[in-house]
Amino acid sequence: MAVISNKISRKEWDSALGEAGANGTIFQSTYWADYLSETFGDRPIYVASFDKRGEIRALLLAFESCFAAHPMAILLGKRGQLLGGTYAHVLSPLFHKLVPFTFWENGPIILPGTSGETSSRLLYEEVIKETVIYAQKRGCYEIKFARPPFFEDDAVVWSSLGFQRKRMGTVLVGVEDLVEALWKRIDYKARRNIEKNKADLSVIEISKPDQLADFHEMHVQSTRRTGMKHYPLSFFRSLWRFLFPNDRIVGFIAYFRDEPVGGSISLVYNRVVHEYVHCDSDYSRQNRLYPLDCLKWHTIKWAHEHNLEYFDLSGVELHKIDAGDQKAINIYRFKSKWGGKLVEYHDYALKLRDKKLVKFLNRFMVDSIIHN
Repeated sequence: MAVISNKISRKEWDSALGEAGANGTIFQSTYWADYLSETFGDRPIYVASFDKRGEIRALLLAFESCFAAHPMAILLGKRGQLLGGTYAHVLSPLFHKLVPFTFWENGPIILPGTSGETSSRLLYEEVIKETVIYAQKRGCYEIKFARPPFFEDDAVVWSSLGFQRKRMGTVLVGVEDLVEALWKRIDYKARRNIEKNKADLSVIEISKPDQLADFHEMHVQSTRRTGMKHYPLSFFRSLWRFLFPNDRIVGFIAYFRDEPVGGSISLVYNRVVHEYVHCDSDYSRQNRLYPLDCLKWHTIKWAHEHNLEYFDLSGVELHKIDAGDQKAINIYRFKSKWGGKLVEYHDYALKLRDKKLVKFLNRFMVDSIIHN
């Protein structure tokens, strides 16, 4: 039987997650739970099923968040202390009480070798059911952004429980082959861009929080070009503070001579490096320097050198591609240049309260708020 308990030790949880291989991503780890809890006020929900010996057979780390928690944190950051303090101390607790929702990424996870007492499918269903019951008891208006593991999307189970789905995917680049083989798999145009500027571009690994200021300035420039909202500098500093001491994050900045022109930040766990945020400067665009191509290749080599298995290019919105969205198509084309394979799965959602309320609230909460 699946149980919800915050008394499971960090060591026991992360040790079990480590057995899951590439399915056990950082988004199911206690490190991620600490980060989201302290940065956004999200409440971790640890769900596990145990065998007769008391060992974890299946697990799911979900979160209870609330309407506007993530966008307000992104928009305010450390700015506007009066409004920020009002949200943190007044609106956030109120929203947690009135309009909470549940989300998770890359779960539930069935550990390898699970058999006998209960089939893997029944365990999978059991863990989701228990989480749904808990979300209902907590008064959540919806389970949203529920994303299964890359290689274990059991759509039959999700549908039987009433979840709605939309097609998603990611591009996983295997990085275990020889560097020469990895290079040959990359699209010719990307290789040409890398060769063209390699004499003038240098890539430096971020080792100190002070270097994040250069990264953030390029992030602001990138988001302004695309019309997106940018994260405050405090977001990156918080990410660094929680994950860098445990070697769960890596960042690179590309310089053209002494000018920062591009950057990338990735999360590292269970032999997978997940690209999380990347950016390039206006200067790089004006001078056609292609730092993002150089940074992708640098990250692939770094992952290979650190004995990792996959470089995850983090997200392809297949449902938008199906609808002919040109931006989504272009993003997929760029990610497909790196010799990886497309892994398809779904994002799931389950409405738990009045459908009109859910529809109204979701008008103000876009998918990109939570997902990488």
